[in-house]
Amino acid sequence: MSGKTGWCGCRCKSQLVNWLVTGQVVTSNPAHAVRGPRHSVSKGATPVLSSEEATALLADMDVSTVVGLRERAIIAVMTYTFARVGAVVAISSVSLFCNRMADFHKAGLLHSKDGRVLLCRKKHTTSLLILPGGALEPGETAEECLRRECREELGEVEVSNLHYLGDYESPAAGQIGKTVKIELYSGELEGTPAAHSEIQDLVWFGPRDDAALLAPSLRNVIFPDLRRRGLLPAASYEAPASY
Repeated sequence: MSGKTGWCGCRCKSQLVNWLVTGQVVTSNPAHAVRGPRHSVSKGATPVLSSEEATALLADMDVSTVVGLRERAIIAVMTYTFARVGAVVAISSVSLFCNRMADFHKAGLLHSKDGRVLLCRKKHTTSLLILPGGALEPGETAEECLRRECREELGEVEVSNLHYLGDYESPAAGQIGKTVKIELYSGELEGTPAAHSEIQDLVWFGPRDDAALLAPSLRNVIFPDLRRRGLLPAASYEAPASY
């Protein structure tokens, strides 16, 4: 019997037993072929930098300009997270700071009237406008902090009708490399606020005022979020680009 004839005979027997299995004459086909699972491995073509190579790459970049600082930050995030460049450039400042413990923890008061928000300018540290409020003391709640700080900064006033609006994190004003977490509350002030203690003057900031006067937390995080939520009127100026 030739090889071809033998192969055909085996195939016929296998088909016969399959027919018997289908007809429930026998329970299984002992000649049924057994195939293992397929296993394939694909190797990407993109090289992975070692820690030494990544360090050398970042160290050689020109960071004397804002553009250079931005590009180094993008490449550093991509190297650390293996993220695509499109995903990295879409990251907001909130995303960058929300997963690390802030250097300062403060409570802030949003007190508005006729679409304008009461802000403070300090005598020291920074000339940028900030919210009334300050750092929480050990064991102090945000509401207690606001009442204490407003009496110190704004004089004979009382805070009432406090409503929690959210937590915001951002680079701290006047503190290079530091971050601040602000627990924001809306509220009313009973009495006439006036600059006291470390506050140089008070400003009623409106939609047409220059955003460059604001602290980073207000300019880049808090005010944009409150406008999206309809809690503040839309700005009528062109906000400066931030990197």
